[in-house]
Amino acid sequence: MTTRISVNGVIGDDHAQISVLDRGFLYGDSIYEVLRTYRGEPWALEPHLDRLQKSAELLMMGRIDRALIEREMRATIAAAVDAGDGGGGEKHDESYVRVIVTRGTGPISLDLAVAAAPSRVIIVTPVRALDPALYQRGVKVFVVHASGSAVAATHGAKSGNYLPNILALARAREHDAHEALLVDAHGHIAEGSSSNVFARYGETLCTPPLDVGILEGITRRTIIELGREAGMTVEERNLTPEELAAADEVFLTSTLREVLPVTRVDGVLADGDGTLTEETLVGDGKPGAVAHALRRAYRRRVGDPLP
Repeated sequence: MTTRISVNGVIGDDHAQISVLDRGFLYGDSIYEVLRTYRGEPWALEPHLDRLQKSAELLMMGRIDRALIEREMRATIAAAVDAGDGGGGEKHDESYVRVIVTRGTGPISLDLAVAAAPSRVIIVTPVRALDPALYQRGVKVFVVHASGSAVAATHGAKSGNYLPNILALARAREHDAHEALLVDAHGHIAEGSSSNVFARYGETLCTPPLDVGILEGITRRTIIELGREAGMTVEERNLTPEELAAADEVFLTSTLREVLPVTRVDGVLADGDGTLTEETLVGDGKPGAVAHALRRAYRRRVGDPLP
């Protein structure tokens, strides 16, 4: 398969265009969802469309046309698969799908009333799987004391304005970390730049609550269900960076990562002077058994078990 992009229902290649006067381009005035397929079928499509609608309501964009978006998405997936191996894959390769809805085009103005009809952009490209070695050795996260995340700034919407998260991840990458963990104004872990975070203490799984201004991740929701089905206690509660580093296990969840073990936590002091704390190993510094078990359970849930 190769990349195909639909703009308002017209499918083309990666040279697809939108107007420079589109508010998504000018202001990040857009909402989006990221999905992937398993065995060719978009996973958790309805929950993703539910969240897209919630984002539209939070940003006063009105109702989305779910049926139209689903039709265009499936048509774009089919076009990407039928395009053959232009991207180096085969027909059974899985798809990364990004669905974007902007407020539309209009005169340059912050006034919402000048926007025309919303624009729909659907990007389908082959899934780029993470290096399997990351699941075997775990990753490092870097704690960033940010003024807020993109999700918190829009009260829970998944908007196209992701600059706070982009800068947080850039800070983390400066310290050779896989992901940035954002801390809120009260010193609590909120979420990753593009992930949710879990910590295990004995038989209890903990994850930050939604009311700290985080995105309700679809994978997060599934892992909470799977943890409870496995007999674990799951608590949605505040976590400090120190509590996180003291956990028996830590792992990230997201559509593309699924369940990714964290073995090292690093960060900066809350006063923002840039002083590095000592890098801390999580548990014994190796990926934990629960993270591996939950990832296997997750893959069974999506209908594509790990070998």
